[in-house]
Amino acid sequence: MYGKGEAPPSSVLGQVLNHFNGASKSALFGGFGHLSVLQSKLHPTQDRIHHLAFEGALKTATHLDILERDATGRIEERIVQRHGLCQRTQDMPHFCDAKSEEMQVDVWKTDPEWFKPWFNTKAYHVLYGHRSEFEATHAVSTLSAQGVLGQPARVLDAGCGAGRHARALAKEGWSVEAFDLSEASIHEARAMETSNIAYHCLDLRDLLSQTKWHASFDLVTNFFTSLGYFDEEAEHEAVVKGFVTALKPGGKLLVDFLNVPQVEANLVASETVSKQGTMFHIHRRIHEGWVEKSIQFEWEGNPQHHVERVRALDRPHLTELLMRFGLEVRHIWGDYDLNEWTPSSPRCMILAELPTALT
Repeated sequence: MYGKGEAPPSSVLGQVLNHFNGASKSALFGGFGHLSVLQSKLHPTQDRIHHLAFEGALKTATHLDILERDATGRIEERIVQRHGLCQRTQDMPHFCDAKSEEMQVDVWKTDPEWFKPWFNTKAYHVLYGHRSEFEATHAVSTLSAQGVLGQPARVLDAGCGAGRHARALAKEGWSVEAFDLSEASIHEARAMETSNIAYHCLDLRDLLSQTKWHASFDLVTNFFTSLGYFDEEAEHEAVVKGFVTALKPGGKLLVDFLNVPQVEANLVASETVSKQGTMFHIHRRIHEGWVEKSIQFEWEGNPQHHVERVRALDRPHLTELLMRFGLEVRHIWGDYDLNEWTPSSPRCMILAELPTALT
């Protein structure tokens, strides 16, 4: 329910209210004989719920044993009757009736172009600011040390985000052109000035129209699941066709995508993550061919809600998509140490090559 090493919300009531997006106390607690006792004990600087005990009680007990610690260190036990599991998450208490179904729908409402506004928010960069420069450097240096990318020449980093892989490629001697649709990400990338990199703001689907880049690159990279956001298969085809068109004959394409079987087996359905004073309430599911992530939080006093959606493109789908446009798959790895792919691997990283002469 919470990220590793993170504390739960500071009060029981606060946790419930946050979970149900500010539903009224009467709606949440109607019929609870212990409400007055519970409310009288809650204090934002005093109350703590033991994370593991709370999770265990939710999953195994008929009643919830909620432990409250006050300022003097006394521990008192309060028993709250459990009214069943939440229809939305299956792990929070189901305190409301009619609202549950409505919220179950609302939590997954999104826009097909969700990535355009979300990637340009400050909150996005707060939530994902942990993405490691070291991880990117390690991945690129390992690929380079194994010689699988070829001799450093000209590379296009497609969907570059804030430029961590572009910087790693430049350090390995590549001349880098990098682009992302997020102006905020490109602004952040340019702020970390590195020689041999030119940054551009561009949608992946528009790569094909960049005639100045046709047959110009020895390598095209697409790191960290920067593909698969679009509703129509034709849009994914346009992206791959853009990759192929940008490559020189004999050039290589590296696609680094999530590994669908691993995601299915290890999906964390819900958690709350605290970043720089903001509590992000996150729900995940795999639904109708999409890996979806609902993110709710408050920003500058206003409620915010974004839903990320990525096509669940598994290894066969990805390889077939690349081969459809004349690419030849050379290798598939399962992580940034270049171990062989297995269903339990954290990544699905495909190296393909454009033949020097298409037959």
